[in-house]
Amino acid sequence: MKLKSPIALILLIAGLGGCAAPASTIESSPTRGIDTPTVEITDTPRPAATSTDTSTPTQTPQPSSTPRPSTTPLPTSTPSPIGYPTETPAPTPTPYALPDDFPIIYPIGAAPEGAIVRIGIGEILEVELSPDEQWIAIGTMTGLYVLNTDTYEELWSISTERLVCSVNWSPDGSMIGYVQGNDSCLQNTGGVVADWQTGTTLREFADIQNLDWAPGSSLLAVTSHSGVIVWDTRTWEVYRLYEEKDSIRDSWWSPDGRYMALSTYEELKIVDTTTFEVIYSIESEISYLYALFTPDSQFMVVYVDGREVGGAHVGSYVNVYELSGQLLYGYKHPVEAETFDFEYEGEEWIITLARRVVISPDGSMYAIDRNYGYSLVDFATGDSLHFQTFRGSASISDFSPDGRYIVIGIANRDTNPVQRHMELWNVETLEMEAVLPLTGTVYEWFQDSQRFLLDYEGKLMQWHISEQEPRSVLEAVSAPYSSWSNYRYDDDNDEAVFWSPNSQQLAVRGYSDGRLTVWDANTGGLVNTLSDETALSGWTESQLHEIDEDTGYADENIQIHIQENDDLEIENLLTGKTFTASESWSLPPHFVYSQDGKCIALIYREWITPAVWDAYYAQRNVITVWDIETGTQLHRFVGHTVEAYSVAFSPDGTRLASVSADGSIVIWDVE
Repeated sequence: MKLKSPIALILLIAGLGGCAAPASTIESSPTRGIDTPTVEITDTPRPAATSTDTSTPTQTPQPSSTPRPSTTPLPTSTPSPIGYPTETPAPTPTPYALPDDFPIIYPIGAAPEGAIVRIGIGEILEVELSPDEQWIAIGTMTGLYVLNTDTYEELWSISTERLVCSVNWSPDGSMIGYVQGNDSCLQNTGGVVADWQTGTTLREFADIQNLDWAPGSSLLAVTSHSGVIVWDTRTWEVYRLYEEKDSIRDSWWSPDGRYMALSTYEELKIVDTTTFEVIYSIESEISYLYALFTPDSQFMVVYVDGREVGGAHVGSYVNVYELSGQLLYGYKHPVEAETFDFEYEGEEWIITLARRVVISPDGSMYAIDRNYGYSLVDFATGDSLHFQTFRGSASISDFSPDGRYIVIGIANRDTNPVQRHMELWNVETLEMEAVLPLTGTVYEWFQDSQRFLLDYEGKLMQWHISEQEPRSVLEAVSAPYSSWSNYRYDDDNDEAVFWSPNSQQLAVRGYSDGRLTVWDANTGGLVNTLSDETALSGWTESQLHEIDEDTGYADENIQIHIQENDDLEIENLLTGKTFTASESWSLPPHFVYSQDGKCIALIYREWITPAVWDAYYAQRNVITVWDIETGTQLHRFVGHTVEAYSVAFSPDGTRLASVSADGSIVIWDVE
């Protein structure tokens, strides 16, 4: 499959099924995975409220005068500040490893319908602390999980058919909003507002881009391509409605709730939230605009995410505006050599500045995360306070709540092998206080500014900066995973599933370090970790077969042809019987035999909407199980949000294990 862009890689994934059972069709629901109680839970403490909004939604102050709507063009060139500091050389950290005796928690994921158990909660995409920091809401590739912050004990979980791309707690902690998206979260598909204690769906929204509560209020902005609806979430009445002819991609509240920034494909519009009248707009001839309000709601930092312009892909830069629409200055990094030109699939690419910008709590500086480095910038002047440039990538955390720290993750490709580490910077002294010999995503700081939540190689950690160690570790993934890679299903690939002779345990191979993990097929608990396959003598290894788009598949038992309408014509060479599996697949399907050779499990990705330009985003990963003697479909399973790269029937034929790049293993009941 040809990728359109190196910065928009597509995940490709499918599911699998099992053998020997009456015909059935099983699909997971977006709200499956929990039992919805009919009474309120009272023995779980509710997150402390940060707002006392009890009667009417928070009203934002009326502006004394509304500026006349205007359009401010985005400058085509920006002034470069002078007097740059010396670039800081990169440190050389020692790789980090958890102590052998460090306690790790292995959670059980939310099982889709038809599954016995899901092992692991899957790759983490979003983490959000409750207002009182007692609970963590985790959005993953498999669903939404609400866990105790200290013990990681699960309060509730939901298995979803799509990725959980964003999670937001309401300001009073009584609700959780989450948005689901496609395989790389490039296009969101729907959102849900749920009760924080039970996971019960309170409101569901289709075809939306964003859910965002106004600071300290019960008002919830629901953004879709066609506009914004602001709901009062205590009564679920519409508070304000804004319609937009241009497609809206994202929205942001100002900290005081008085303004919203709405980004379309062509411009950024600033609206007064009391009237939803457009105050002014900023046009972009380059690309989609992002906006951040300063903590005092007086200024905005606007940055551009590069896209194709006149045959070339251009990078990003940062502009600072007053809320009147007046441009204060445009920041441009001092090192012009940071712009690296290269060609990708016949297209010219020029990668430059901002991928992400964060503002300090006091508004005195901001940090820029660039493709080839990072910068700390004085807000008042736009001068660089600190910068580092290298071939590789950088990722920046938010500032700590006290404004003292920021964490910068680095993957430096100037070194071989690639050097990966994180730097803890004291932004008051502009000194690096520590080098963390690991890299990952810093999701959120605790209010004490001494801890943050870090996703490191599929592990969620609470990292303590004074101790330079985690206090607790949650192993979110149970299998090798890769969000931005394509599994090609080669017959000789390294990923495999091994079943024990008694069908009670399975082992998974495929980690980069060569280890195998052994799991209990009934409970999902970790049994052992192995360094090689010596201990698996007598176990059954999976054998996955590809059905070629042109030549199909043939062996001594069956012959499969792909017809013009993409149906699969399957001929049983032993009986001479032929049947058709009508599967609307978008990638070459694959299959495995059951141990007795009587059944096959097909894995593929099916279309669920007509083939339009964005049809990739409307696909489903599916497993179907067929009796090849009768041509009967026995099972249909939907449970992985991305493709399964290895599947295997258990020796007794009652179970099917599917291992997916979503980072989870699912055991299906096929008895």
